[in-house]
Amino acid sequence: MLSPAFYATLDELAAAQSREWFRANRERVAADCEQPLLRTLQTAARTMSVRLPGLRLGEARLFRMARDVRFSQDKRPYKEHVAGTVASRAGETGAGVDGAAALFLHIGLQDRMAGAGVYVLDGAALERYRQRALDEATGSELHGHVSALRACGFEPVAGASLKKAPRGVDPGHPRIDLIRLKGLALMFPPWPEGIEMSASFPDWLAEQALAALPVVQWMDACLE
Repeated sequence: MLSPAFYATLDELAAAQSREWFRANRERVAADCEQPLLRTLQTAARTMSVRLPGLRLGEARLFRMARDVRFSQDKRPYKEHVAGTVASRAGETGAGVDGAAALFLHIGLQDRMAGAGVYVLDGAALERYRQRALDEATGSELHGHVSALRACGFEPVAGASLKKAPRGVDPGHPRIDLIRLKGLALMFPPWPEGIEMSASFPDWLAEQALAALPVVQWMDACLE
């Protein structure tokens, strides 16, 4: 779980936004922000594996807090959030590369979210996704999972989506909303206020991630 120091340290980082401050406070950022979020992911992953024996997740990992400002007008050097992921397959490197994200967690000063899946697909993986979504058996399976999760408060999202149907696909196809996507992730329902500060947070994350797991495993087949 997190502590009030998580937000307090992020507040200081946001106010300073300097490499000098970050270098001087690197250990505090790690202790107050990065390590608590990493432990939260690790605990949630262990809970998932206990509840679903045989599930072999990858190791939890954090994303760098340094921002890539090369092509951005926003030159702030550091993110004002901490984020990390647990890969859906042991030994893999994470979402959108070798496996979908079984769990993604992002907590910051302005926003906080959790989810699972693959936010961006391209190349051969995107083509496999479309073919599987078009196939009556696998496509109906995905539609059923997504519909059930949407009814429970999950939100399907993607990094990009076609405005029209892909070439050769009927615009009136019953799964056209899924077929137009260039990725598929499921954002978890908003979590209870303040739960990130409690010991029950990893359990809540594990419960949502297990509910989303059928879609994560469906997406994994697109990445092979």
